[in-house]
Parts: sequence; C-alpha cells; structure tokens
Amino acid sequence: NVFINGNTYANGGIIGKLPVEPFLNSNSKTIGVHVNPLCKYNSELSAIRQLERIIHLSIRENVIREMEKLDILIEPPELVNYGLFDTNKMDEIIKIGYDYTIQQNII
Repeated sequence: NVFINGNTYANGGIIGKLPVEPFLNSNSKTIGVHVNPLCKYNSELSAIRQLERIIHLSIRENVIREMEKLDILIEPPELVNYGLFDTNKMDEIIKIGYDYTIQQNII
C-alpha cells in the first residue's frame, strides 16, 4: 500500500488483482480499474496469447468477486487487444483507458 495525503492506494499484484477490502469501510466511493479483460477463446491465438488467457482465467473468479464490491468499475473492453507483454504500447493503452473513462462519463 502507498499512502498519499492520508489516502491509501494499493496495487493488485499477483494474489489480489483487484484489492477492495482496504477501502470498504471508507466514506468515499470505491473505484477499481481492471485492465486485463478476458479475451474470447480463439484456437488461432499465439502461444503467448493463449498463456495470457490461461493466467487471466486462473484469477478471474477472485476479480469478479472484488468487482461486485466496487462503486465504480473502469474496465475498457478494447484492452482485450493488448497482452501482458505489450509494454511497448503503453502510451496507446493509457490513452484507451483515459478515453474510455471520459466517454463513459465515469468520473
């Protein structure tokens, strides 16, 4: 956890991909950002994309339970086109998240 101006921020990491628990008793709205939407199965996916899908499937139940506890969920569906190892496309990914949040009038 990171503390900034008395506020607690947390990164999901490996075990708790969408950690909501620390914020449940706060008086503020809980906003979660999930950037790993599950892509549909496609037998033509590369071996790396299939591995990524398996990783996402293995943590999906935990993430779904945590999503239900959020006041606001930001999960841009277009991110399904990007993988865990697409770090060279970070600017595109950030823009997609920003544009989605603005378009949905979420915040």
